[in-house]
Amino acid sequence: MSIIDTLLRNPDLIDRIGKAEEQHQIQRLYALNHNTPWNQHISDFLTYGATFNLGTLPLFNQFGPKLDVVKWIDGQVTLYRAPGDIISFDFGGCVMARFLLKGSCYAAHIHNAEKICMQKDRRIDWAQFVKQQQIRDITMFQPGAEQFRRNGPGRGVAIWGIITASQQCYSVYVKDVAGVSATQGEYRISGIVHYPETGKSADFYKPILDLPDDASFDVVSHVWNAFWKYQQDAYEVLYSADV
Repeated sequence: MSIIDTLLRNPDLIDRIGKAEEQHQIQRLYALNHNTPWNQHISDFLTYGATFNLGTLPLFNQFGPKLDVVKWIDGQVTLYRAPGDIISFDFGGCVMARFLLKGSCYAAHIHNAEKICMQKDRRIDWAQFVKQQQIRDITMFQPGAEQFRRNGPGRGVAIWGIITASQQCYSVYVKDVAGVSATQGEYRISGIVHYPETGKSADFYKPILDLPDDASFDVVSHVWNAFWKYQQDAYEVLYSADV
């Protein structure tokens, strides 16, 4: 059973995940303020993630009620070793990936920048990494892609991305309703979207991975944005609720 199966059966679980994310952010700030080592490096990328223990919940994978998380950092590609289902937060155009590197499964959150801060864009760096490491088994998608041509997911709605151990990709739309109804939790799911046609090998992503290393920001953005249009038309809504 995947985390998606569990969320569909028990949508209130999203509140526990959201609060675990809040607690992790507090722990990270404490570590940074006390000069505690927090990150290691793979290539030029940061390994930045966590494993959330979600308590006494139905087992959704062989590792028990735990969920691996790869965390976003502005202007970075972040990696986290993740043998099971993986989640990431704070999507607004970035791309999420799951891949096999030297026999281990990893997840990545790849920062996509706007032109006003193009120096932070990491798409070419990511493509170089995939080619240099000769990564073949890979799944990538852009959480929330189907919403970006509709002016976004709506006010107060965050986009989370999930890739399961079986390489299925999902967007989870989450609304923070703190103070509205504390009895039902602060975080609630407004939608879950599945992308059934996502690729599982580097060949599928050749159009965006084979760009020249010196490609301009405008060229990279045009090619990547055009590529994700297939995802905007090939998706299925698994869950929808008014929150």
